[in-house]
Amino acid sequence: MATRTADREISHLKLEPPSAVEAERHVLGGLLLQPEHWPELSDRLTPEHFYDFRHQYVWRAMAAAHREHGSIDLGTVVTVAAQWIDNLGGLPYVTELSDHVTAIGPTYYAGLVEDAFRRRSVWLATARVHHDVTSALTASHALDLLTQAAEEEANRAPAEPQTMHTILGATWDAIKEYQYGAAGLVKSGLAQLDKLLVVLPPDLVVLAARPGQGKTAFALQWARHLLSEGGRVGFVSLEMASTQLAMRWLSSMSGVSTADMRRERGIDVSRYDSLTRATERMAGWDLCLDDSAEQTIGEIRAQVRQWHRKKPLNLLIVDYFQLLSGVGEYHSREQELADCSRQLKALAKELSIPVLLLCQMNRGIEKRVSRSNPNPRPTKADLRETGQLEQDADAILFLHEEDGQEMVLIDKQRQGQAPAEAYIRFDRTRQTFS
Repeated sequence: MATRTADREISHLKLEPPSAVEAERHVLGGLLLQPEHWPELSDRLTPEHFYDFRHQYVWRAMAAAHREHGSIDLGTVVTVAAQWIDNLGGLPYVTELSDHVTAIGPTYYAGLVEDAFRRRSVWLATARVHHDVTSALTASHALDLLTQAAEEEANRAPAEPQTMHTILGATWDAIKEYQYGAAGLVKSGLAQLDKLLVVLPPDLVVLAARPGQGKTAFALQWARHLLSEGGRVGFVSLEMASTQLAMRWLSSMSGVSTADMRRERGIDVSRYDSLTRATERMAGWDLCLDDSAEQTIGEIRAQVRQWHRKKPLNLLIVDYFQLLSGVGEYHSREQELADCSRQLKALAKELSIPVLLLCQMNRGIEKRVSRSNPNPRPTKADLRETGQLEQDADAILFLHEEDGQEMVLIDKQRQGQAPAEAYIRFDRTRQTFS
């Protein structure tokens, strides 16, 4: 009677058909008579896989019996479950489980229990997403929440283990691609830096500098190099408007300073031809640019996914880290930025693209200034609010000036040499590096 009542309650919930609960009984009953299947099934199932709470107790009792007695049978399970016996519907219910045995064996029914658990998880995730989507700030944010939930559910299934044979085969394929320059290596166009810096998908590269040292100009030059080579670049600008960025690109390609562009009649008539030629070259660039202010990391992820879905990106640039906003509530700004860092790294891996993330430095470096060391070299400790970012980053670069010489300091690099330095020259009038 207790069993039929439980079945009716479960069917009313419409979360689980009675056949799934019946599969749970076949798993437990089969193990009571065929305990040799325990090692295999205990690796696949946990108490949470069972919908009927009584079956969760029985599974725990089986685990304890195997751990304490080295075997599973009705006697040991009942002994271990003595304190739970009332919750299980009494001794008759546990004994009745041993009647649920078929020639197929418990392994087959374990697959049904796993599938039912996954379906419940999807149902609950759908309900959660429905709530989140209705409270989302924008449609793109809602789309990102929906996509993220689908990815999480898809990733619940354990991945098939890779054999050494397949790993080595893939490794040799990668080596060949590296040797012939076809592995997606993303170059900056600065020869000395490209000899030292190895950027491959899905690297997260952090570029940091103090204000006015050319972070955005450096990112624009990197983007310009890729775009001129026929690449596709995504640029999320949280600080500067698209027209400001375009002026900088036009300046770097034409030689006309941005100051002259902004000043009334500041451009000499003879310079218009070079501006026109630069405009024509830029018109063919495959650039995706978003200069919307106050975007959340969720909205950025949704936007970048749309760009990448239409045509794969070769590089994503985000300018800059401290202007990012998280999704949800956080106890501190550092916790919010840590979540943004993790999500950017996850996006790079998901889309298999490198991400160049610009970052501000804190004032800690100013405390190290002295007469003997007027321009101390920056370190990872000088990054602002970036504990998690230091871990997520595959490479950390600093723009630095020392004794009148500008350089890029490679402080961290998983793919190559670090520390290392590449000497550069920054033309502040044209906002270009060489």
